[in-house]
This record gives sequence, C-alpha cells and structure tokens, in this order.
Amino acid sequence: MQECDNGRWTNDRPQCKASCRSSGGIARGKKTGSNYGHGKTVRYDCDAEYTLEGKNILTCDDGKWNYDSPKCRAPCRDPGPPINGTIQGDNFRHNSWVTFSCDRNYQRDGNERIKCNDGTWTVCTDPGKPTNGKRLDDNFQNGKTVTFKCNANYDLLGNHSIRCNGGVWSSDAPKCKGQCTFSGNPGNGYTTKRFFGRGEKLIHGSSVEYACDVSYTLTGSNILHCDDGSWSTSVPSCKASCDDPGLIGHGRKAGNAFSHGKIVTYECTTPGYSLEGNPQLTCNNGNWDSDRPKCKASCDPLPALSNGKIHKNHINHGSLVSFSCNQGFQHKGVRQIMCIDGKWNGSSPTCKGTCKNPGQLVNGQIRGDDYSYDATIDFQCNSGYDLNGSGSVTCVKGVWNSQIPACKKRCQDPGKPANGWLLGNNYSHGGTVQFRCKDWTFDLFGASRITCIEGEWSHPTPSCEARCGDPGRPDNGIKEGDDYRSRANVTFRCNPPLELIGSHVISCQEGKWSASRPTCSSCARPLGLQGITNQDIRITSPAYLNFNYRPSSARLNGHFAWCASKQANILTYLQIDLGKAYKLTAIATQGGTVLDKWVKRYRISFKTGPTNVFYSESGLTKDIDGNKDASSLVEYKFKEPFITSTVWIYPLFVGTDPICMRTELYGCDPTPDCVHVGSMFWGLWTNRDRSLDYYKAYITKLNDTHVDFVLEISKQLTRSYRRTEPVLIIDDNISEIKNVARNAPVIAQHKSYIPEWYRTGTVMRIWGTSFVTVKFDDGVTKWVRLPNLRLVKRPRFLC
Repeated sequence: MQECDNGRWTNDRPQCKASCRSSGGIARGKKTGSNYGHGKTVRYDCDAEYTLEGKNILTCDDGKWNYDSPKCRAPCRDPGPPINGTIQGDNFRHNSWVTFSCDRNYQRDGNERIKCNDGTWTVCTDPGKPTNGKRLDDNFQNGKTVTFKCNANYDLLGNHSIRCNGGVWSSDAPKCKGQCTFSGNPGNGYTTKRFFGRGEKLIHGSSVEYACDVSYTLTGSNILHCDDGSWSTSVPSCKASCDDPGLIGHGRKAGNAFSHGKIVTYECTTPGYSLEGNPQLTCNNGNWDSDRPKCKASCDPLPALSNGKIHKNHINHGSLVSFSCNQGFQHKGVRQIMCIDGKWNGSSPTCKGTCKNPGQLVNGQIRGDDYSYDATIDFQCNSGYDLNGSGSVTCVKGVWNSQIPACKKRCQDPGKPANGWLLGNNYSHGGTVQFRCKDWTFDLFGASRITCIEGEWSHPTPSCEARCGDPGRPDNGIKEGDDYRSRANVTFRCNPPLELIGSHVISCQEGKWSASRPTCSSCARPLGLQGITNQDIRITSPAYLNFNYRPSSARLNGHFAWCASKQANILTYLQIDLGKAYKLTAIATQGGTVLDKWVKRYRISFKTGPTNVFYSESGLTKDIDGNKDASSLVEYKFKEPFITSTVWIYPLFVGTDPICMRTELYGCDPTPDCVHVGSMFWGLWTNRDRSLDYYKAYITKLNDTHVDFVLEISKQLTRSYRRTEPVLIIDDNISEIKNVARNAPVIAQHKSYIPEWYRTGTVMRIWGTSFVTVKFDDGVTKWVRLPNLRLVKRPRFLC
C-alpha cells in the first residue's frame, strides 16, 4: 500500500517475483520446507554417517534456486590394514583419505593413499579434467575406465579413454586443443597444397602454405601453423611489382629488379653536373616512392667580393651563396643568390665604404643625409634642450670621427628657499647652483649645492628653518641641551622626588617648540597607559572604527590610536579603569597620525563611590582644550585634583568627522587624611539618642565653604555640610591593639548586620589583641572586634 505525501509516494513501487519449482528430494537424507515462493528457503540434511555435497540451504530468487540441489554421499567400509602393514586414519566418510605403510623389510605394492568416494575407495589419483573439455566418468578404482570429451571447436589430443591398472592410469589424460579458422587467401595469392574454404576449421597442428600470382611478391611468412586455436602469424600479402623507372640524362641507373621492396640508385656521370632529387627509389606495391631524379649543370665560380666575403661558395645546382661586407662598408645589392641548372639567379652585390646612418637625434634634428667618405653632418637640439657632445661629425673610412651627441633636457628654476638665497643660474644638464640662508637665525636643511641631470635636479630645494628661543627650565627641575636649531631636541628632568607633567623631550620645529615646557610636581608620575607598563589598566569604549583603532590603542605615543565616529544612538566615550584609586593631577593627549585626526575639546567624568561626576573648576563643568594636530602632545594640569579608580573621556564632536585620541594620566597614591573630590571617609548622617551615626561616604563636591558627599550604600543619599563642622572621620584601619587607649573617642559597628553603619562611643576596656569594650553614646555597651573600630581623626582639606 502506498500513500501520496507532499508529492512523493511513501514507499517504492512493488514488484512481482516468480515462485520456484520444487527443488526435489534427496536420497539418504531429508528436505525441510515446502514453500517455494520468492525469497523462501528449503533445508537439506543427510542421514547419519552420510556427507552433504553442495549447499544445505537453497533460496528461491525470482523463479530460480540460487544453488543446485545437494547430494548425500555414502561412507566407505573399513578397508582394513594390508598384510604385514598398518593403516593410518579412522574417518571413512565421503572425501576422507586413509594412508598405508608397510612393516620393516616390506615394500608397498599399490597406492600409498586412497580416498572415499560415495561409498567406494578410489585407488587411482584423479586424472583431472581437460581445459575446454570434460570427463565423463568419476570412478577411479582398479579396472575402471574414464572417458574424456572436448567442447565444440576443440580436438582431443591423446587417448579418449584411460584405464586404472593397479593404481596407475594406462596413459596421461588427454588435452583439448582449439581449432583454427581459415580466413581466406591474400589478394592476388592462393594456397599451394589444397583448396580451403573461407571459415573452414583446421585441427591443431595443421599447416597452410601460400603463394602469389605472377608479377606479385609475397610479403610475410608463406607457411602458417595452427597452434591451439591461433595461427602462428598473420596471413601474408601479395605486393605488385613496379615498371622500369627509366634512365636519366648525363647519368646512370644501378639495379634492375623492380619487384616490391627493391631499390634502384641514380648518379650523375657527366662532369659539372649534380643530382637534383632523391638518388634512391623504392618499389612499394607497384609504385616508386619518389620521382626519378635529374642531373643539373653546375654554375661558374663567382669572382671575389671587394671589401666583403662570400659564404658557402659552392657552384653545384641548388647551392645558395650569401654575401657580407667588411666593417665600415655598406652592402649594395642582394644578400643571397642561387645556382639554377648552370646559371646564377642574380648578380653579386658591392660593398661601399660609407658610415652608418646615425639614426634620429631624440629631442633634436640632424642636418645632412650624406654618409659617404669625408661627408659631414650637423646636430641641433629643440628648445629647452642642450647639446651634449660635438655639434658635427665627419665620416672617416666608414666610421664617424666622434660619438653622436645627445640632447639633454634643461632643469626648471629650483626656486629660492624662504628666508634664503639662490646663487647661480646654470640650469643646463651638468650645471650647478648653490643655496644660503639670509642670516644666522636660520639653518639650511638639505643639499647646499645641486646639479641638473637630464632635466631633474640631483636633490630637492633645501629649506631655511628658524631657530627656537630658550624654552626655559621647569621650577625644581633641569633642562638638558642648549641646541635650539630647528629639528634639535631638549630634554627635561625633575629634582627628586618630584615628577614631570608633560613631555620629557621637546623638538624645535621651524621656530616653534613641539610642546610647552613641562612642570614638576610631587604627584605627577605617569600611571602606565603609555607602553602598557601598568597591567591593571583596562581601556574600553562602546564605539570604534575597526580593530586597528580599538580602545586599547589609546596609549600615548603608540603607533595606532583609538578612533571613533559620532553616532546617533550611542554616547561615544573612552573608559579607563585604573585598577585602584589614584589622585589624578594631569592628563596628556595626542591625535592619531595614521588617519591624521584628533580631539579638539573634551570633558572628563570620574567615579566617586556609587555615582559619577564631571570634572569641574569653580563649580562649573570644565571643557578641556585638546589637540590642534595629530602628533603634538598637549598636557592639562587639573586645578582641582580628584581621587578615582575609573575615568571617562567624552570627545566634543565638531561635525561628522571621526576623531582619534592617545592619552596618559598623571598622579599618585592618595593621602588618607587629605580631602579631595572622590575621597572616601566616614560621613555624619544623623544625630540622635545623644549619639552620632556615621556611614561610609564619598566626596562629590568641595569648595571654600562646603563639602558634599554621597553614601556608599546609595547614590540617592547625600549630605552637604560646612567645612567647619566635624562631619568627616578618616577611614584609618587600626593595625594593632596597642594603638587604642582607654577612654579614646571612637566610632564602631553598632549592628553586626549593618556593616556600613558606625556610631560614636568611648573605649572602656581592652581584651587581648583583638577586642575592646565600647560604650556607645546611646548607652549601649558591646564587645567590638578591632577591624570594626575607627579612632576619631579629622581630615585636612585640599592639602
């Protein structure tokens, strides 16, 4: 059964297979199975001691059994040992062997081994079956005869029957040899001994002899032998003889046999004649392989060529002679002539003693076209070109008396350098000019002397670049180097322990220093963006152009830079995670030199506790001036340093052009008792029950009169106090119990499940090295572990 499922049948189309006829029973055994349908099987088993010969299971395959029905072969009786001998083997079933041996001093008469064959012992060995034939009997016992027969088209070679006599066959088994088919006579030929019909069969060993008709020659073997169905060689052919090719004038012919394969030879006998054509002709089945040659007359010898040479000076018919002139002589006439039946097909040339054509003068003209001996030609260059060499040459003995000149292009005015002078006006090929700067405040960069070479100056025009003024030295620092010429460098260092903010090295660039003079500060070391010296720093951004301009490339003086485009739905910024909190005092930036892009202005925000704030000065968010080109380094010193572990830089885009930035931050580790925006302290939150509650807090705003902070637990919880109020306590861990005294004012953890809430109290007693008893200002007394205790210390502001 089939169903159509989405255009396809669920099963293959069935087929009808035929059933088989009965496979028959089996003598001395039994058959199991009576269903003879396609694919069904029947099984055969023999009675005890009988051996199955063939397959025991037959399968019906479309009306035919896959094997013939088997037979049950009978066992043999025990043949017993020979007198004065023994027998080896106790298996007497069909196809089994037993072996006989004689006692000492006795010799065997008969076969050493016999085989059981369907209940009968065989004594002669199996004589085999001839190839391409068959054996009609299988009984090899003494006195039995075996007969052989060959297949169609094969003949028996040997006895048709052989007899087993005392374990030995009366003769060798015969062989079946194939018959050969007579394929017919060759064209113009016949068989000599008798007539054979086409397709007639000849027995193995037969012979056929061939001969050709009159005027035909036999090619190949004239006798063929039949060898087991194949002829010893192919049938020969009869080739026709040729006619006499005839004689030639002024020559003779050798050879008078003209049958197939014979050769005749020709040669010229009259002096002054040579053979034209093939000297040998071969007869090929009635035709000569080429035309009869001819004897042609030779030519008279050629006279010597004055001022030249004759090459291959042969005079035989067909000879080709060529001519060449000596050096300095010009060829007039033909280059080659040929001897044709006693006459040359042209006249010999002449060699004239003239000079070679000088060719064209590139970018100029040649006056005169007479190149004979003692003739003179003149040369003239086009406008803008000068003659390099003699203006005229003369032909002397076939050679010009001097080299042909060339026209060389003049150079353009190289121009004078700004703030300099050009000395000289020879702009011809090989001419030189010099350059100088107008006074000592300018230095020449480039070659002071240049040469015109075929329209191009050997070097570019140099430049006169202004010197820079003294950049000065930073306070509490030194300057190394007093060379203020353009392209010179000056190096700065700070007196220990101060550190440099800005470029260590600045370069004079045409009267201007590449960066401003750096400053020295006690908190101004680079934090490690440049050169990846600080492995804790991570630089990320939600936007960048491609892999080469990824955020990690935003490192000062790196080959690549962070580059990004303004995007409508994404705020573009560069995030710098420092790994820990630092006091930041300055920032340095550069653009990206690969794309030649930079940031003109930017803002900075930073993390303070649970919130972010923008960097401000005098209470206003600061827009920081950036770069004016891609390579210069610009530093900005924060007027109000701050403390943070994470910084965000927000480029202020102008238009839609992409921006690029490389940067470095400067600062130092924060001082725990000094208050800056971003510092962490314990901040006063409530005043109740005669006690004060303090929480961990971060400074968000600081001016001359007030301080603002936000609690660590929530950016929504903020306070603003006057700086004169005792609202901040330093978060200074107490390292040892000896640093705590009885009656010392402290803040301590009041509730174990609120670790960020401390309350004011007094130390009443000290226990061992880890605990104290604190009486809180609300009257509650508790044991407090040393890590949950802070001494009341007030910080400094903007130190």
